[in-house]
Order: sequence, then structure tokens, then C-alpha cells
Amino acid sequence: MATNKRLIKSNDEGGAGGASFNTVLYTGTNASQDITGVGFQPDLVWIKSRTSSTSNNLFDTVRGATTYIRSDQPDPEGSNATMQTSFNPDGFSLGNDETYQVNWSGKEYVAWCWKAGGAAVTNTDGTTPSQVSANTEAGFSIVTWTTNLSPATLRVGHGLGQTPDIVIFKRRSSPNEDWYVLSNLFDGSYLLLNSTSSLTSLGSSYSTSVTDTLLSSFTSAIGIDYVAYCFAEVAGFSKFGSYEGTGVVGQSITGLGFEPAFLMIKNIDDGTTAWRMWDNKRPVGALLSASSSQEEQIVTSVRLDADGFTLQSVNTQWNNSGKTFVYMAFANQF
Repeated sequence: MATNKRLIKSNDEGGAGGASFNTVLYTGTNASQDITGVGFQPDLVWIKSRTSSTSNNLFDTVRGATTYIRSDQPDPEGSNATMQTSFNPDGFSLGNDETYQVNWSGKEYVAWCWKAGGAAVTNTDGTTPSQVSANTEAGFSIVTWTTNLSPATLRVGHGLGQTPDIVIFKRRSSPNEDWYVLSNLFDGSYLLLNSTSSLTSLGSSYSTSVTDTLLSSFTSAIGIDYVAYCFAEVAGFSKFGSYEGTGVVGQSITGLGFEPAFLMIKNIDDGTTAWRMWDNKRPVGALLSASSSQEEQIVTSVRLDADGFTLQSVNTQWNNSGKTFVYMAFANQF
């Protein structure tokens, strides 16, 4: 994995980039409400109901506040002015939610919030112009583009100035298409965010590459809209790694360099396991899934520690002997 010497500090420490990730919890009202306490104006808001089986809904500033896309579905993006309505200096606003996805009366929700670079700018580093909101200090950018060339020549700028460690991208327009996850943790292969499938080889039919300035795309069609979320590791703020399961209760993964505020794990060898997510605002062991609409479960699973996390039980989802797991973690900044 590429080494990044930049350090993101918390607000209290006065870091140059300020805080770039936070989790907030709220209760739905079925009436317009402002969700505050994020600590910054977010550029990516990922909302999941904790107490109902509704989808993971992602909103970002590049596609627009009212445009959602769902991590657990291959469906194209949609737009609904009654769901999220704006991004605000300390959070975001919700409408009366006629779809019962993000503001259902009495239901409990979690929102994971990342700071990118605010309003998008046009990037012409590649052969295809892209719209980019990039936070180079935090190693995070949001990228959209419309394909205009074949995969052999299509290149898109991502704005980070360093090679992303993980790229998650999705076709925005019809027809349905999976969420692809590329990473230097598994070069030459991919995972699907909306699926339990195991690691799959890219194969010779795909021409993909990720550099310090450019992304490539799977598609051979022209006129297709895409969105990508690009993450590059930053010391003290984010860590993207892998570990081998031992099947032993109490196995600890250390060396992250920070206390995680958010953790996502996937078993890349088992085609039946979900992308599991934990954070520091919900109860210890509380599970949600990026690849499923399942409501929150609280089980003996994973504990977030000062320098990593501990696997508190044996399970194919996070600790199966001889299996390889990949993870994404972001620091506790609040």
C-alpha cells in the first residue's frame, strides 16, 4: 500500500484539514428537520435506518442534495425532494420523506458524513472531463463523469494528487449495474459493494487502472453517467488494510494509528458474507450492512479500540479461520 505522510488532526488539535468524518444519530419525524452536530458541512452523507429494513441512501454534493443512490442495490440513482433537501454548515436537512427511507416517524437513523472539497470543479486531467470535489488533506474525493470513449482510451481525473487505495464506483443511469470496489489490497480483482460475492478477477476483458491522477472505467458504452468515491490512506485519519482470520475469540487488529470512529469489513473469500459496518456512536457490537437493507443487530462482534479493533466472536463475517478480510477505518475526531 502506498504510504502517505500527511496527518489529519482533530479539531481540538488544530489540524490543517480540520475534521473530515463524523457519525450522527437522529430520530425520524416525517416532517422537515435539520440534522446538526456533524461539525462541518458534509459532502457525502450516507444514511441508514437502524430500526427498519430500508436501503442505505447516499447523497453527495456533486450529484446534488436531493439525488440519492443506494449501496445495497444495483439500481440507478433517483431524485426525491422529500428525502434530503440540503447540505448545511453543521449537517444536512431532511424533508417529510414520503418514501419512508431517511425520516420515517419514530425510526432511528445513523448518518455517516465525510468532508470532500465542497462545490465540484471541472477536472481535465483525463481524456474525459470529470466533476470533482476533492479533500486532498483527508484523501477523499467524489468524482462524476459521462463516458465518451472506449475503455481502452477512457481516463478520468480524480483530483487527489495521489493514488487512491480504494475506489468505489457506480453507474448512475439505467440500466442497473453493480457497485464496483477496486483496491491495491487486491490488484487485478474487484468486489461488489451491493453484493455478498467474493473477490472476482477482472479478467482480460476489462482494462482498468488507478494512478495518482486518473481512473479508468469498465464500460464500453458511450453516454453513461458514473460516480466514484475515492479514498487514499492518510496517517492518523484513515486506514485500509487486510487481515487473516484465526477463528480465535479476541483476535486484535492493531497498528491503525488511531481509534476508529467507523469500520467496515468484508470477507473476500466467502461469497455469502455482507459488508459489515460499525461506528463509535451506536452501541458496541451494533451491526449494519452496506450490502443489505437489514435493520441493526446488536451482537457480540467487533469492539473498537484505541489503536484498532478486536474480534470478539468467531463468525464468517469478521473472523473465520484461514479467510482473508479487508477493512476500511476512519478516525475518531470528535
